[in-house]
Amino acid sequence: MEKQQRVLVVSFPAQGHISPLLKLSIQIAAHGIKVTFVTTEVEDGAFMEPLPEEQSSITLISIPHCVDEDVRNDALKTVETIESIRRVIPVYLEDLIAKINQSDDEEKISCVIADTSVGGALEVAKKMGLEAVAIWPAGAPCLALAAHIPQLLQHEIINNDGIVMIYKPIMLSEEVPACTWGSSDIG
Repeated sequence: MEKQQRVLVVSFPAQGHISPLLKLSIQIAAHGIKVTFVTTEVEDGAFMEPLPEEQSSITLISIPHCVDEDVRNDALKTVETIESIRRVIPVYLEDLIAKINQSDDEEKISCVIADTSVGGALEVAKKMGLEAVAIWPAGAPCLALAAHIPQLLQHEIINNDGIVMIYKPIMLSEEVPACTWGSSDIG
């Protein structure tokens, strides 16, 4: 009997990233493909609630990201979380994929679908000879904004810290209406 295919889905540990990638995982599983869904620990622990039984082809794995819980400054905690993810995820994923793919009892991972906010996941997939798919779980205007950061810097609309210097409508593409963004709108 032929074993099912398996994909590894890797999400950044924030609700706005986990929810769309979990929805994608459910759609993938509906096509008979097993999914291993990985993210680092989420502060409120809500992510690790068991999935309904009909989602039994999705395995949830949470890994520690080693951020100092005593950090009170949210901006600093975000930076530490991102740096920790970049350190921890590649090593953990390589070990996880090797363990699953060496097992005779489990379906082999053939593809890694990774949130673009999770550094190193796609490189691990390529290194291990797997298909690698990048996914941007946020809206298209956010992706357009991120893609245009060099131009925003060049035209001094934002500074090197991402602070808005010129408050005027910005049109990133003909498909996205011009809008005025404040510093809180640009991460």
